[in-house]
Amino acid sequence: MSILVYGDFACPLSYQASQQVDRLPPTLASQVIWRAVAATGSEIPVMAYAEAVSDGLHDELRRRLFDAAWVDQRDLGSASEVRRVVASLTWPKPDICRHLGVPDLPLPSTRIADTSRAIRQFGATTVPDFLPVTTALTVTGHRRMNRWRREWLDLPRQDLPAVLHDGELLTGSAAASRIAELADGRMPTTAPAPEPALV
Repeated sequence: MSILVYGDFACPLSYQASQQVDRLPPTLASQVIWRAVAATGSEIPVMAYAEAVSDGLHDELRRRLFDAAWVDQRDLGSASEVRRVVASLTWPKPDICRHLGVPDLPLPSTRIADTSRAIRQFGATTVPDFLPVTTALTVTGHRRMNRWRREWLDLPRQDLPAVLHDGELLTGSAAASRIAELADGRMPTTAPAPEPALV
């Protein structure tokens, strides 16, 4: 039983659904598959998220991107802002406390022999401001992002968030409510089945 969620980082209901996903018990949380799409917002955070799936950092990046947009009011339409969010996750600032007593000691080295790893850690695969969108993404990230969008557009309704759970499609506030019910341990409510017509 997987829970497939489509959400947009610019959508307040998707943000609410993301917060509810984080409240799910670990057994359910491990079954959530979050797919980012850009319905109203920029594709730049979607690109970053698609790349983070390759690195196994997608859940934490999803949280940070939503917080950047809705708590910190940062512009996720800017590639440099999204790169900062990615870099804060993949390249944390070094702990300088041990250097305060002896400031002449150098900070730990940040040299990375593998340049492609360094590029990913600094969030450069997100999209440099001066390159076309498809140039910066890896092929895998680009294909993943396009596949998610096609799958979302193939749904009967394109409202966000969209949740596919137990073969049922819920969108908008109903989708966020379903995740909240699961997080609270309540059985999901479903509409009663229509009674058969009398002949």
